[in-house]
Amino acid sequence: MTVKIWKISDIKPYASNPCQNEGMVESVAASICQSGFRQPIIVDKHDGITCGHSRYLAAWQLNLAEVPVHVARS
Repeated sequence: MTVKIWKISDIKPYASNPCQNEGMVESVAASICQSGFRQPIIVDKHDGITCGHSRYLAAWQLNLAEVPVHVARS
């Protein structure tokens, strides 16, 4: 798996995200502060999030400019 560092502003949230777990964002942010990113945000070929919405929201909450991303091109 190839992981690159992207500007968070280049990532597009998936509008139809079925997971509504905004309540987890604070604990994910705390985890990122303590341990860093353990998993990248996964995006599709259109730069839309397919996995990692909570990590994305936590990164915004932490005012991170860049995050690790894996592009799933299949």
